[in-house]
Amino acid sequence: MSYLNQTLMAPQAKLLRLLKIISMLSSKQRYSVPKLAKILELSERSIYRYLSLLEESGFVIDKDFHGNYFVHQDLDAKINPVFTTDELALMRQVAAINKHPLMDSVLHKLYESSELPPVKELIVKARLSQLIEKIKFGITEKRQVVVKHYHSAESGRVADRLVEPLSIENDFSTLQAFDVEAGQTKFFKLERMAGVIVLEQAWKFEAQHTKQERDFFGMSGAASIWIKLELSLRAYNLMREEYPATIDYLLKEEDSYFFYGPIRGYEGIGRFILGLPGEVLHVNNKGLLDYLDKKMESFFNLNARNVAGLGK
Repeated sequence: MSYLNQTLMAPQAKLLRLLKIISMLSSKQRYSVPKLAKILELSERSIYRYLSLLEESGFVIDKDFHGNYFVHQDLDAKINPVFTTDELALMRQVAAINKHPLMDSVLHKLYESSELPPVKELIVKARLSQLIEKIKFGITEKRQVVVKHYHSAESGRVADRLVEPLSIENDFSTLQAFDVEAGQTKFFKLERMAGVIVLEQAWKFEAQHTKQERDFFGMSGAASIWIKLELSLRAYNLMREEYPATIDYLLKEEDSYFFYGPIRGYEGIGRFILGLPGEVLHVNNKGLLDYLDKKMESFFNLNARNVAGLGK
């Protein structure tokens, strides 16, 4: 068995299957063991093991006259199931074995609420963790990767992307990779990927790899542009909360508040300013002011077209 296949058998892959079974058995549709085995690509024996595990964990598994299984839900009882101390201790033991970067975050949320988060949310996290494992393998082995059905927010196009992965950034939410078709390094959001396939093909364009730095607001660019903004107290506090990395670049002078720091593009900081009309009191950069003017002009043109349309 290859390293990649072994990776897919990690605890988070098993957790994903278990959560899928919970989700399926909790839906209106009912499933037989053969059907579950086919959908999940498991043996029927494995499905029975998962069902036993669910019953041992406190789920009431029922079977109808047609041999279809479902999770019994007593609506009158209004049960709010929570993890016991022993169950949380067991999850801590599992986490000690599975040194996955997302595990600490998952455990923290479990300890905070002591309740099972929504199944859909956990399935999404488990799916992202599998994408991360595959991408990490591609980076380590210097393999080309196909990002399946990637939805680009910039072009609106959904297509497969052949890339050479370089790094995973922003709390494991973003892939920085060399886009073979475009011939340049780009950033890809993991949540916009339908899947990842690691190819046998090694990197071909390593000489063209150029890692890009991103600013506090998520923008990338070749060079930094230093700007100074005068902020209201509200804008000052929001920047601290939403972009904590800016704290070292936020200043308080008497009763005035300022951001003085580097950016690599106008779009990120521009969104912040436009989202707080009247709260950014002064901008000292002409390029940023021109960008804001163009955005405001586009908004007013849209508003004028809408008003004209209402009059018809």
